Amino acid sequence: MSKRSSPQTQAIDVAVGKRVRLRRQLLNMSQSALAKKIGVTFQQVQKCEQGINRIGAGRLYQIALILEVPVEYFFQDVRDASGRVALPLSAEPAGETDFTNQGVKLVKAFSRIEDAETRRHLAELIDRLSDS
Repeated sequence: MSKRSSPQTQAIDVAVGKRVRLRRQLLNMSQSALAKKIGVTFQQVQKCEQGINRIGAGRLYQIALILEVPVEYFFQDVRDASGRVALPLSAEPAGETDFTNQGVKLVKAFSRIEDAETRRHLAELIDRLSDS
């Protein structure tokens, strides 16, 4: 993990860091636990999650394995400094993702719902509410 080298990459570094934090939290993993698994201090993980330090390709691959996601997960709907989608990975339009504590709680609670039909109805409800 190294200091970022150019202001243009700052938005991407912040977005990737937020995705690392979100996934880590969804797995109920502490910064210290992730740090230990990748061989750095928890402060370095903290700085990477904030976008202060860059995450190198090899380290990001290692983090993806630990957090059980493909590397592409960290770049979904990532926007560059100008606000353009830097790496569109889906056919759907990119949206701003809210990485608040409430958002994390919502995702955790949703993932605990075992009935697929209930999850589908809830997702439809949230989709309708977000359109209004």
